[in-house]
Amino acid sequence: RGFIDPRTLPPSPALMRVDSDGHVSADEDACAATGRPVADIAATIGFLGLNVERLRVARARRWRALQDAWARHYKDEIAMREAARGELLPEAGELPPFFTTNRSFFAEWGGEEILREPPRDWI
Repeated sequence: RGFIDPRTLPPSPALMRVDSDGHVSADEDACAATGRPVADIAATIGFLGLNVERLRVARARRWRALQDAWARHYKDEIAMREAARGELLPEAGELPPFFTTNRSFFAEWGGEEILREPPRDWI
């Protein structure tokens, strides 16, 4: 086992998550739910070089931008769910830049549920 072609991963749940410092790691709960070994996801992250400094810094910058943009709404579940829709769903058939970062940021405000709603054009 080891490297997994990311195109073969299920669209949901997200098997990788991004932390506020931009570091990508395997989501152990999602891996368990889908039967994917955490070690394989970790090997894929390493093989693709997803935690190189340049990418990690760019993701951390995006995380901070999301925090700054939505900080005043954190306690407003409705506003944050609408923000998640705007930041996660595709525009003109294209996923937004830093999709996985956005997805991890909005996880606590129902990001995964929003992505499962029809029509699932982002898949």
